[in-house]
Formats: sequence, structure tokens, C-alpha cells
Amino acid sequence: MACPGCNLCLFAYQRCSGYAISKPTFHNLWGLSGNIYVKEHNLGTVFNADTEFELPGIGRRKPDIAFASFATVPEISSDAVGVPPDLAVEVVSKTDSTDDSDLKILEYRQASIKLVWVIRTVLKLIEIYHPGDEKPTVLGVSDTLKGENVVPGFELAVSKLFNLSNAKWRSPGPKK
Repeated sequence: MACPGCNLCLFAYQRCSGYAISKPTFHNLWGLSGNIYVKEHNLGTVFNADTEFELPGIGRRKPDIAFASFATVPEISSDAVGVPPDLAVEVVSKTDSTDDSDLKILEYRQASIKLVWVIRTVLKLIEIYHPGDEKPTVLGVSDTLKGENVVPGFELAVSKLFNLSNAKWRSPGPKK
């Protein structure tokens, strides 16, 4: 959810308007660049982790971030979407359970989600899965993350994701 005063942390779970954000996250950068890109190109909707998607034969799941084209989800009427997203993003940090993360990724793959990005913050790499892939494509900090045919034209340097996660933002301090 966006802060009342800005759109810099669309998918972060911290407020930035008048509050410190000590560790900006991938959520911030995707929220800023991805959501703006999707809106500017009228491609669909970016969802935060509050939205549940129905995965056929599996049940409802909440990716950290998801994208659905207007062709996939023409209209949103609730906090639950009755179909899988076109893109599911999982951000795996050092506090996440590997078993839980791996299970979610397996379920996304079983649901034939068109594109799955797994952001491994500790290893500073991104795994990319497509339906039918036996192994992921792995991107490092010198690579570029692309939306491929799911988010056409979207590109973001992987290095920006991980440099951002080490940054420190400060509160503007009390108003005088």
C-alpha cells in the first residue's frame, strides 16, 4: 500500500512519509519502477502481498508481488483473484524458511504461471522460471532483469535491486 504522501514505497510494509525506512527493499524498487512502467504502458495491474490468487488444484496463494495483464484479469472486484497471475515474485531473505519458499515456487510452477522471479537477497541473485523449465535461469548483479513477453519492454539492472537493499534512508526529522 502506498504512503499517504508519496508513491516511493508502494509495496514496502513501512511508511516513508515522515518515517525512517532503514532498509529499502526490492518491494520499493519494483513498486516504483515496475508499477509506474505497467501503468504508463497500460499493461495490467501490479498486486502487493495482500492479494490472493487462485492456483488451480493448489488453492489460494499470496506472492510477494504479482502482475496480471488486463487480458488475464480484466476487472478486480476483491482482494482475491480467481486465476493465477502472469508474473509471481518471491523475495527470499535470510529470515525466510527455505522449505516454505521452495514450496511456493514449486506451486507457482505447477500452476504454469508464465514467469516466476525468485529474488534471493542473501545470495544477490535472481532465479527465473518459465513453465516446463527443469532449472531456472540465474541472473547475477551484472545482468538485467527483463519482463520478457509477460511485461513487454520492462528492464531493470539487477545491481540496482541489491544496491538499493543496502542503502539507508533517513527520516526528515520532526517538523519545526
